[in-house]
Amino acid sequence: MRNVFRKEIKYVIHETNFIELKPLLMAFMRTDSHSKDMKYRVRSLYFDSASDIDFHDNLDGVMEKRKIRIRTYDMKSDFALLEYKCKSGSDSRKMSIKITKSEALELEKGHFEVLLSHKEDLATFLYDKMTRNVYRPKTVVDYDRTAFTYPVSDVRITYDHNIKASMTSGSLYNENVSLYPTMIGGYGVLEVKYNDFLVTPLQQIVEKLDSLPEAMSKYSQARFLTN
Repeated sequence: MRNVFRKEIKYVIHETNFIELKPLLMAFMRTDSHSKDMKYRVRSLYFDSASDIDFHDNLDGVMEKRKIRIRTYDMKSDFALLEYKCKSGSDSRKMSIKITKSEALELEKGHFEVLLSHKEDLATFLYDKMTRNVYRPKTVVDYDRTAFTYPVSDVRITYDHNIKASMTSGSLYNENVSLYPTMIGGYGVLEVKYNDFLVTPLQQIVEKLDSLPEAMSKYSQARFLTN
């Protein structure tokens, strides 16, 4: 099981702003190892309870926010990540376990008992939480990501664009699911993530943004399509 504690700050910016920042970021950072042609695809299937607890917590501005999702970076892969993300202000904690494609498909059907074959504490916790609160798939979120990394304080800066979501629960592996833009054309989300501190050169680059941090959620934006 992977367990990561991070600072996470988000900015909604236009693609032209990111193009201006990109050379500055490239001067100090490396592109992510997953990147091909400076970007890669991310697709997530989000779950929520029968009463949409997680969605309403986001809408109501509750300090402690939680999300459960299955994420893949390659829809042809035999594996995916089941993730549980908790966020309090700019502090975030993400726990994840590797699952097979067949297990992901069973989870989509509500067959959470497949988690009992995993030894990780997270699997047992999610089985109990998702069963007790009747969690079900709610939406698919799909986007392109450009990512940069810096070793000191494990800094990671990403720009997510072409963000789209399904208006139905859909399927993580359905290439034909109908996806709709969740943001005004040309806009995306810049995320700055780090462990302890942001080194001065990168802090100065981020300060060039003509934008204020936002407590935005791709999941909440996606759910607005259906509510």
